[in-house]
Amino acid sequence: MKALILAAGVGSRLRPFTELRPKCLVDVHDQPILGHQLDALEGVGIDDITIVTGYRAGMIEDYVGGRDTGRYTLLHNPDYAQTGSMHTMMLARDAMAGNPFVLLNADLVFCAKMLGHLTNAAPATAALIDDRLPLYDGEMNVVIEEGRITRFSKAVPAAEAHAQSLQLMKFGAEDSALLFERAAVLAATKDLQMFPAHAYATIIERSAIYPVQAGDGFWHEVDTPEDLGSCARSYVERLEQAA
Repeated sequence: MKALILAAGVGSRLRPFTELRPKCLVDVHDQPILGHQLDALEGVGIDDITIVTGYRAGMIEDYVGGRDTGRYTLLHNPDYAQTGSMHTMMLARDAMAGNPFVLLNADLVFCAKMLGHLTNAAPATAALIDDRLPLYDGEMNVVIEEGRITRFSKAVPAAEAHAQSLQLMKFGAEDSALLFERAAVLAATKDLQMFPAHAYATIIERSAIYPVQAGDGFWHEVDTPEDLGSCARSYVERLEQAA
C-alpha cells in the first residue's frame, strides 16, 4: 500500500508558527508533525510515501532528505497559494490512481496504533471516524446508513451527522481510480478551493466507503495555535501514561 500526504498549504491559521516554516514542520514535543506521520506510516508497514509540497517546499525536501530519500517521493504544487487540497492531490494522480493508498493531510499528529485501525480494517475503501467526538457544523462530518457512509462533507450539519471524520482515508485500487477520475472533472471547474472529499460522492454512489471507528491510540488535528498547545499537552500526557 502507498501513502499520499498533502503538505502544500500555507497554514495561515497556525501563524505565527508558520511564518517561517510549513505547517508540517511545526514541532510537537520531540519532532515535526511530518515526522510523527512518517513514523506512524512506517510503523504499519507503509514505506512508499509521496508528499506533495507547496509553501516553503525546500524545507520539507531538506527534512525528508535527512531521513531516507529512498522511501519518499516529493512532488510540488507551484500554485499552492491559489488552489485547495484537491488540486494538490491531483498532482499525484499518475502515482496513485489505480493503486491502493492512504490519504492524509499534513496537519494531523497520530500514532501507528491509531492508523492501524484503518489499515487493518477489512474494507478496501474506508474512512477513520470517531462517533465519540462532539459534532459541530463546518467540520468534516459523516452520515452512516446500513454500515456505509452515505454523506461525507463539511456541509453536513452536525444535527444530521453520526460521526466526525478523522481525515485518514484508505482507498482500494478500483476506488482510487474512481476518486481521481471524479477529481479531474472537478479540478477543471473554476472552483480552485475544493477538498478531496468533494470527489468522494462518486465512490459513495458507485462503490462504497465504509466507516472504521477509531479505537485506542493518539490522534490530534493542528489548525491553530490553540490546537498546537492542546496537541502538545495531550502528547506529553500519553507519554507519561505509557511510562
